[in-house]
Amino acid sequence: MKVQPYGYVYLHGIKFQIAKQRAGQTIHAVWDETSIVFAGANGEVLFEHGWPPKGTTYVSNGIRRGRPSK
Repeated sequence: MKVQPYGYVYLHGIKFQIAKQRAGQTIHAVWDETSIVFAGANGEVLFEHGWPPKGTTYVSNGIRRGRPSK
């Protein structure tokens, strides 16, 4: 699947934030009923998450935006 311009992909009606730096790249997703894993073209795991509850429309990658705190 191709990462959209702002770093997200859609899967089963859910918007998953991957990383803005990955925009335009092709990544892979593997999932089952309990979890999902996104990996880069070389197999590097980018993002793992438990499968979200029914009705969820957005899942963050868990990385905070902005400058890291000191």
